[in-house]
Amino acid sequence: MRKDERKQRLLDEIWPELSVLMREIPALLAEQKRNARLSEEEQINRLPALQERSTKLSQSVFDLMNSPRVLEVLEPAKTVDISPRHDLCCPRPPFPPCYLEFPWAGYLRSMFLSLFHYLHAIINPLLRLPPASQDDMAYFAYELCRTFAGIENAFADVPAAYIPVFPALTIARMSCPPNVRRWLWHKLVHLEEISQYTARPLKKHLAAIWDKPELEQEGFKPWLVEPPQQQLKVLTAGEAEAMTIAMMTPDDE
Repeated sequence: MRKDERKQRLLDEIWPELSVLMREIPALLAEQKRNARLSEEEQINRLPALQERSTKLSQSVFDLMNSPRVLEVLEPAKTVDISPRHDLCCPRPPFPPCYLEFPWAGYLRSMFLSLFHYLHAIINPLLRLPPASQDDMAYFAYELCRTFAGIENAFADVPAAYIPVFPALTIARMSCPPNVRRWLWHKLVHLEEISQYTARPLKKHLAAIWDKPELEQEGFKPWLVEPPQQQLKVLTAGEAEAMTIAMMTPDDE
């Protein structure tokens, strides 16, 4: 079996396993929504069980990402052809992009990183779990940006190929390092240009997370020169659930 065929087979095995883990997120949010209707004492009594489920989920995602099969699929590329497609419209990446030997594995890497970031930025605060350090959150965001840059280069002539990664990229915007923000914002502008269908629900929920209501109507482009600073709030279970749906299933209202 050729190397690329083996990696494709491994991807076909890993995606269903990751999907099973991902289904725990809406289940956690639904349970927390139900708990919000209970008395404060009952909410406190039920919270430890949800916290334990969230902690186990984080560990399961971490274990899968660091398994030998996943590490094999995410093998770094030894040589790369650099595309000039975005040289004129975007700043140069302020980091070394993550180029993979099997470019399609970039989607898997972005999903793992966005899950980690989502659990720590959205789910854990909701469940009153200790927050991750700013350095950890910045690391997840930084690696998501590196992964997107690698995918963008690998599929430079097929802009629609970027669309599945944009929800992960918007998650990265929650806590990316300051020197990355302008580059990342240019990519969000490209999202609007490529697919308003995908951008619309993401803008709606990012406006809530960043407390920038004008973002939903004005879009990303007016903020190109000076992207907004991180200004996150702890979401309710209902808001987190709505954002989860938007990340996974863009609407067309």
